[in-house]
Amino acid sequence: MNPLSTDPALDSTALVSAAHAQQLVMTADSLRARREQGNRKRFARLLKDPQAIEVTIVLTDEVMRISSVREAARIFKRAAKSASIKGFGPLNSFGLHFLGIFSNTIPAIVVKVVHQRVRALSKDLILPAEKIGLAKHLKQRKSEGIRLNINVLGEAVLGKAEADHRFEKILGMISRPDVDYISVKLSAVVAQLITIDHAGSLDKVCEKLRIVYAVADQEQAFINL
Repeated sequence: MNPLSTDPALDSTALVSAAHAQQLVMTADSLRARREQGNRKRFARLLKDPQAIEVTIVLTDEVMRISSVREAARIFKRAAKSASIKGFGPLNSFGLHFLGIFSNTIPAIVVKVVHQRVRALSKDLILPAEKIGLAKHLKQRKSEGIRLNINVLGEAVLGKAEADHRFEKILGMISRPDVDYISVKLSAVVAQLITIDHAGSLDKVCEKLRIVYAVADQEQAFINL
């Protein structure tokens, strides 16, 4: 019994809820394919290593998004040096270090391989943003009675142009008839927020949020801010 509770009915409800949650987790685990189980183990290992998390963020938010191949290869080479066996496992750690060696001589090939590998490893965890691919997944989940919370990935915002581009992508996602729940991060739609400039930051945030909530109200979408 919960020592902080004085209502036996609440304690009973908590126990039943915990049992249901445990059953849901066990059922979900039993339905996972071998590839998905392998991916979950890889990501669990990665999340236990802060250094590996840092390298992953560089790969997804910088290397995968920079249009200049040589600049992407330069950033990758620096990140690859920190790829540990603890976080990435022997195969992926060796692969990152191996590719880093050739990032100066054959940058286009190295960056292409990195893109392919990251997409392959995240296939079961990250949904396609393309209209047809996402629509197919949303339709499948809806038929299973599952609602999805859509989060437009790509957190690093370097300037106003990039923030505006991400803002437009989020508005486009809200406007989709098959999307009714979306997460919005202020740091992804407002550039260069300065914490000590509270009034100025508030003005920037409110300018964007007024539009977000107006579109969400029109489309009957829920915003998770």
